[in-house]
Amino acid sequence: MNVKPNTIDQTPNIKHQAPNTKANGQPALKFGVWNFPGVWSLVFGVCLSVFGVWCLPALGSPASAFREYKAGKYDQALKEYERLLEQKSDDPRLHFNTGAVDYRKGLFHEAVKQFTDAIETPDLKLQQQAYYNRGNAQYRLGEQLKSQRRELWEKAIKDFEWSLKLAPADADAKFNRDYVTARLDEFKKEQEAEKNEGGDGGDKPGEAAGRAARAAADEQVKQGHFREALRIMEAASTNSATAQKNQDFTDRLRSITNVESISH
Repeated sequence: MNVKPNTIDQTPNIKHQAPNTKANGQPALKFGVWNFPGVWSLVFGVCLSVFGVWCLPALGSPASAFREYKAGKYDQALKEYERLLEQKSDDPRLHFNTGAVDYRKGLFHEAVKQFTDAIETPDLKLQQQAYYNRGNAQYRLGEQLKSQRRELWEKAIKDFEWSLKLAPADADAKFNRDYVTARLDEFKKEQEAEKNEGGDGGDKPGEAAGRAARAAADEQVKQGHFREALRIMEAASTNSATAQKNQDFTDRLRSITNVESISH
């Protein structure tokens, strides 16, 4: 199927991507660096890295941000890319690179948004990579949020399918699609089994999902990612019991993120 860039009218509104696990059964990310004038010397040095960063012309800040990324200094790289986006918010390459850093930092929700913006590009190769990486981010987000796992993984599978339509020979995208499909089938069976076992003194509806959300948020707090922790808790607050039980924790996160916003 001939997919036109920037007019994804047949594409489901999804944000996801799945893992690639060939050696040990664990999802692995796809990486590849796309180079533009001024950075040709990088092409062979970074094509084998795990998660792709789209290289921009070597114009100071973009080059500096890319160096920080390669060095594993993701906090610094993210600050650089966010500053660049303030100056040029319509550059899909900047959104792609920012999404790659967000992913590395475990900020999967933010990564999804950045890769979604990167898809709006006339460059079909970049668009295909953005679909692929968005699928990976959505898959990881589904691991964190059990209550939304089914929906997120279904969307991830569709993103991999769109990635394959743009690059039918991409073995990684096919592998990831099949991997997530298998994981989703397992999860559906688990849900059905839990439903059949309901009413025997187990958790009330939503309690397990609430505990999973709190655990995921606690992990983000340990890494200093307070905004992502707050987003996880707010997403889980649709269940009234979860919201009430974690109200103090959620309020503290709001206070912290408000302070961060003022300081920025």
